[in-house]
Amino acid sequence: MQLFKRTISREAPARTPYTLTLHNASGRIQVRGEERLNAAVAATIEVLAFSSQEAESYFEQVGASIAFGDSSLTIEGPDPGSHGIFHRPRLKIRYEIDVPRETRAEITVANGPVDVRQIVGPLEIKAANGPTRIEDIEQAVEVATINGPTRILRCGANVAIEVVNGPLTLAQVSGSAKLHATNGPLTLERIGSHVEAAVLNGPINYEGAIGGNFDLSAQNGGIVLRLPSDSRFELDAEAARGIVQSEFRVDEDHEGTTGEAHRVHLRTENGGIHLHRVS
Repeated sequence: MQLFKRTISREAPARTPYTLTLHNASGRIQVRGEERLNAAVAATIEVLAFSSQEAESYFEQVGASIAFGDSSLTIEGPDPGSHGIFHRPRLKIRYEIDVPRETRAEITVANGPVDVRQIVGPLEIKAANGPTRIEDIEQAVEVATINGPTRILRCGANVAIEVVNGPLTLAQVSGSAKLHATNGPLTLERIGSHVEAAVLNGPINYEGAIGGNFDLSAQNGGIVLRLPSDSRFELDAEAARGIVQSEFRVDEDHEGTTGEAHRVHLRTENGGIHLHRVS
């Protein structure tokens, strides 16, 4: 078998609000939102084939799978096939996609990195194997990943994430965050509203202000919060096989504190709980 490679480019006018739907079995996905009046796709194809004629049939399938509408782009990557005793995919497709900023997207990929930036959203991603990176999404984000690091930065609304094998980093979220991980760690920073996070194996670390109620639990791992020194909250913390330490004093009169007193509920089975004051 030989390796054949080709890049197929397509472009079409895009009427907003725009919708992107992409399903790919194997290969990198990159999506960028820009101030533009069209949508563009560059699909770089690598295929293992016995002949150039066989490779050409795959190239034709990929080209036919890219479908533009007046306000939508749909890509249904073809079956990659397999070869060898380990059933490795014969076909890999790397998509580089530019869309108007006012785009919502639904992306599914089995094998390969996913990188989405600067669209309005909402955004939904399901990824099996490969790192996932998301930045600058204005509306809700929903992500489910199985293997690979997940990094999500600067989201303007609520975020919901399920991770099987992390790590997970989530930072600068204006809305609430709901997180569940089998194998962490979870690193959280500057969440603007409620946070609900649970991890089976791995610690939870949070730094930033408390913008809503916190409900954090770790089965095998500790919990560390680094909070502004003037934070006001009601703490309910329990470590079954560890210690609870807090640099915040109990103040029934709330002297020297500001803001609403949100509830902070922390639980660990194997690990400690530590709350630190930061300036």
